[in-house]
Amino acid sequence: MLIPQAWSGFSRHQSVKFHPSVQISTFQCKIGPPFSEFTNYLQTYADHFALPIQTDTRVMDMQKRAETFVLQTTQGTYQAATVIVATGPFHHPRIPAFASALSPQVEQLHSAAYRNPSQIPPGPVLVVGAGDSGAHTAAELAHAHPVSLAAAHPLYFVPLTLLGKSLFWYLDRLHLLEVDGTRSLGAWLKA
Repeated sequence: MLIPQAWSGFSRHQSVKFHPSVQISTFQCKIGPPFSEFTNYLQTYADHFALPIQTDTRVMDMQKRAETFVLQTTQGTYQAATVIVATGPFHHPRIPAFASALSPQVEQLHSAAYRNPSQIPPGPVLVVGAGDSGAHTAAELAHAHPVSLAAAHPLYFVPLTLLGKSLFWYLDRLHLLEVDGTRSLGAWLKA
């Protein structure tokens, strides 16, 4: 099993909470565990099943030969009957060109480098982007700073828990996490 270095190096917000339906699994893991608990959960899971984990390995090429996938990596060649690509879309920070034209007195920090509020100097903060990372960062920083949140579209926030259960627990039970975004219900949910 190839795991990005980001997971093993704890290169995410230290207080970020995960919202998948991890409570459904056979391991007991509370709703929305902090990053450290979630990574400990993954390590326990890997240890329990004696999974061969390899970190910091780049897949250079993958080809299907008969019923087997052959992966060429920076650490050698691997073969597998099944490959799951779960890398996520946001591994490399996208910083707009105008950022370099801002005054050096404007402290800039991408969410990929953000760990906790102690990194942020005193004063007001502008968080650009209101996806999971941006919204979480803004909420966390609001305890110690005046925070503004910039987004491309109007924002609609819903509670993360309802009646003691994660919102994602309900979405999973109602099969709304599987809704096709091109159909009417999916289009309405995305709006």
